[in-house]
This record gives sequence, C-alpha cells and structure tokens, in this order.
Amino acid sequence: MGIMQSKRCTALPQQWVAGLKLAKGNLELQQLLCEASHRLVHQGLGPALVKAGAASAVVQAMNDWVDDPGLQRAACEALAGIAWCDGEHTSAAGGIEAAIQALRIHQAFAWVCIPALEALAAQLLKCQEPGRASRSSSSCWDTAAGALRRHPKSQRVVRAATRVLQVLAGGEEARSAAAGPPPGFQDCT
Repeated sequence: MGIMQSKRCTALPQQWVAGLKLAKGNLELQQLLCEASHRLVHQGLGPALVKAGAASAVVQAMNDWVDDPGLQRAACEALAGIAWCDGEHTSAAGGIEAAIQALRIHQAFAWVCIPALEALAAQLLKCQEPGRASRSSSSCWDTAAGALRRHPKSQRVVRAATRVLQVLAGGEEARSAAAGPPPGFQDCT
C-alpha cells in the first residue's frame, strides 16, 4: 500500500505534517507528501491541515528544495489548497514569498507556473491582513506578468496569471472577478 492510499495518512493531518518535517532531506518523499496534501484537502481535511501547521511545513520543504521544479510544483499545489482553507496562516507562514520564489526560479516551466500562480491568487484573496499582501504586491505583479509573457499560448497560465493580476489591480470589482477557487480546488471556509 502506497503513501497515497494509506488510511492513516489521510485520516490524521498531524501525521502528514510530522511526516513532511521528518522527511527533510528526502526530496522524493517530500514531493509525494505534498502531492498527497492536495487529496487531503479534497477529502475535507484542509482545516485540520492548517491547524496542524501544514503551511509552514510546505514552505520549509520549498525552501529546502528551491532548485527542484517537481517539488516546487507539488508544494505550490499544496499551498494553493491550504490557502483556500486559510489564506491568513498560509501567507503568515511565508507562502506568498515561497510561491513568488518558485515562479522566479522555474518560470520556464508552465507546469510550475500554474500552481504557483494559483497559490498566489488564493493567498491574496483569502488573506485578511492587507499589509501582508500589499508588501509583496509588486513582486507578485512582476512574476505574474513574467509568467504571462513567457507562456502566452498556455490557457491555464493565462487564466491563473490573470486571476493574480485582477486581485492586485484592486477594487471590489476586480476582486469579485477573481474570487472563488479554480477547478480542482475547494474553498474550505
């Protein structure tokens, strides 16, 4: 039985977070655990993951494996799912900065840009502390625009970058246009 099918792993988010922390130094295992987190959120365990400290564990994994695009993709997907449950904790754990870093370093890969942009959009939309999001807004704008320029033919990159740029453009109308999770994500609140 693999890690993804384990009842114990999906039933206890605290064990998932502990596993991610214990797997420090094991790229493949941390990547698998990040991929599993997306499934945990869809099983309704997103709030429990947030409470267990998943955002900071994912950000730490991203910082440990900055040069690995596979881990960055999986971790950004995890961050996006967690952020739709609680953008405040995710951004406080350094999620905005981690997603920006993933975008900057791995902008050549559309498959990394998409989840990184979705992680940014979720955090910007769900973060209630305006100061935290606004401190990173110029970096968010630059990286989202850069991904858009780099992948103009990728509809998924264009949609995700547009969401981030709409949120950053400000105003209630712009935020409303970008509100709500994209397909494949759920709002836990």
